[in-house]
Amino acid sequence: MGAQRQERWTASGVRLRQVTSGAGRGNWLFVPGGPGLGSESLLGLVEAAQVPGAAWLVDLPGDGSNRGGPALPAEPYAHWPGCLAEAAQALDEVIMVGHSTGGMFMLSVPELEGLLTGMVLLSSAPHAGWRPGFARYAEDHPAPRCHHRRRALRPAAGRSPPPRPDTRRRAMELPPLRAGRRPGAAGGPRLLP
Repeated sequence: MGAQRQERWTASGVRLRQVTSGAGRGNWLFVPGGPGLGSESLLGLVEAAQVPGAAWLVDLPGDGSNRGGPALPAEPYAHWPGCLAEAAQALDEVIMVGHSTGGMFMLSVPELEGLLTGMVLLSSAPHAGWRPGFARYAEDHPAPRCHHRRRALRPAAGRSPPPRPDTRRRAMELPPLRAGRRPGAAGGPRLLP
C-alpha cells in the first residue's frame, strides 16, 4: 500500500492528511478522540488497518497540531459540528472512523447521515447521553489535590528493571495458540457474551 502524502484544507480550517492509498474505493477519514489529542495518535492504527482506497487523518480547527491557522476562531469547538460535515463533503465515498470521543462527536452531528457511505466507531460509546451526568458528578466531587512529592515511575534513563527470574519459564509453559480454534471450543479461548 503506497503512501501518497497529500494535505488538504477545508474553508473552515479542517486539515485532511492522506496517509495511505491503495486499491479499492472509498476515502476513510479518521477522527481522533480528545479533544486535543490530535490525529497523530491514530497514525499507527491507520497504517496497520490497510483500508481499501485512501486513509486520511482529520484535525479539526484548534485540535491536535492544527492550532496555528489565521482563521482560527476564538471558540473553535463551537464550530466543530459544521466543520465535521464540511470534512465529509470534501471527498467522495467517505467512511468516517471515530476513535473514542471522536466517535461520540460524529454521532452528535445529524448532517453526517446523508453525507457518509459508512461510519465506524472505535472504543467509543453509541451515544453521549452519559456525559451531562458525568459532568455534574465531576463538578460535585472534585479530585483532591495531591501535596506529596511525586515518585519516579520509571527506572533511571537507559536502565530497565530486571526481569522476574521465572518470566521465561512461565512463558514457555503457556499452551501454544493454534489457528482454526473456535472461541469457546474445548481448550480454546472463551468470549464474553
